Amino acid sequence: MRIKIGPKTLFFEATLILQEFSDDEDETLTTWEYLLYNRKSEIYDDSKFFSDSHKALPYFIDKIKDMVDN
Repeated sequence: MRIKIGPKTLFFEATLILQEFSDDEDETLTTWEYLLYNRKSEIYDDSKFFSDSHKALPYFIDKIKDMVDN
């Protein structure tokens, strides 16, 4: 699952990616990755991994709150 915010009028595009995979013991692991892409310089300005949804979602919301046109 991907959640992507990046209005065309901004240089930045934020993406939150949910990744699920199985380890060697057949246990499903869930991680989140946050990426902030700078369209102008074509590089990632920020990248962060989370193993907890309760931390990943608030971080993503905090980072994108100024991107959303109220």
